[in-house]
Amino acid sequence: MSKPAKLKLNLEADVSQDLNKRMIFYQAKNADQARVLVLNDVYLDEAKSILGDNAIFLRNLKTDLFLSHELIQADVLRDALARAYRDNNAIQKNARRSSKYISSFLLLLEKVATQHNENLIYTLGTWLSKSDAELIDDIEKAKNSELKGKKKTLVNTLIETTKKSEEGLTSFKTLAQSIWKLHARLRINNDFKDPIDWIGQNKMVVMTTSNSSMTNYGQLLYQFALESDVELYLDTLVPTSSYFPFLASLNSNMCISLQSGENGSEAKNIAYKANEIYASTQTFDVNIYVCWLAKNYPKLLEHYSLDDFTKVFRRYEYAGYLNSYLGAEEEGLVLFRINENNTLENTRFTLTPILEKIQNQGTDTKDYGGLKTVIDNLLLKVEDLESKLDAPAKTSSDSSTVDDEFEKALRDNTKKSESSET
Repeated sequence: MSKPAKLKLNLEADVSQDLNKRMIFYQAKNADQARVLVLNDVYLDEAKSILGDNAIFLRNLKTDLFLSHELIQADVLRDALARAYRDNNAIQKNARRSSKYISSFLLLLEKVATQHNENLIYTLGTWLSKSDAELIDDIEKAKNSELKGKKKTLVNTLIETTKKSEEGLTSFKTLAQSIWKLHARLRINNDFKDPIDWIGQNKMVVMTTSNSSMTNYGQLLYQFALESDVELYLDTLVPTSSYFPFLASLNSNMCISLQSGENGSEAKNIAYKANEIYASTQTFDVNIYVCWLAKNYPKLLEHYSLDDFTKVFRRYEYAGYLNSYLGAEEEGLVLFRINENNTLENTRFTLTPILEKIQNQGTDTKDYGGLKTVIDNLLLKVEDLESKLDAPAKTSSDSSTVDDEFEKALRDNTKKSESSET
């Protein structure tokens, strides 16, 4: 049984020594699963220098990431890719279809490509040059494939609805052309290399925050990472609105970096959902950290006030906490530090000795009186905002005549398939 997905929140410093000292980069670089890192554009050249061939960079991509036999044969990944296509700007503009229709299309494409011993993008390209009769003849070959059960019903239903009317055939061809255009940029000398099995090989793909919104292929990768069980690492400039709806029910581990002191209520929302927090001690966001601590480890606040955290990290020994982040475990506070070798150290941490030193130097005494009230107010604000996260994700409308025909035929064929098996 797989482990539940975790959400980690990093509150990054305003300035860091270099990319290696940023928590989001450390986390992504040292993960051992397939993952996508959405990095602020300013760090791209530094990331290339550090990672070299140990990562796939979207900006230099020469091989497709999606239309592989392995990915399309995996039901969960194929369905995630279908949802990513559905919500892609280029597909919505020209060929708005339901995710179930698109998933069936991808399954059919994979089966025809397998019969021709071709890669999927090549087969897709040949469909665009065929006559209507040739196209129908080609996709009907998938009926003879070894598909069984639900997959067979999906493919046969799509073939039937495509043949049934001119509208059905036009809809099929428009989707084929729209998907082709998304991938055609990866041609080299009018040919395609076989796609990279980056998921099976647990590779990291690096894209920039501008890629995720400005290019159709970049948007596809970002949306696929949100929809699938690929791990996702999001830098501070990724718009929070783009991933908010997915936080209520995570498909896989996600790490989010926000700038300390920014994002206001959105940061509180994310902190409320986070399983772990890493708050930079250089520009320590006391409100967010204490809010998270009060929800997850309230006992650790019995001996400290908000003012105590402020004194320690804003007014004392500032240089001693460069490249450091404060987290917490059941047993107590934990100070994490990315050292000169770019590895992560952690140590148990207590504010008491530093507070005593501050007090001995004649600074203000601490005040516990208002702590409970402040924490209660913070949690009330977060609970008011939580409903935003738990609202269903907004997706594009799937309604169209072709989709309705497909859904009706699919229901009928599923019933026939079930009755024939009994």
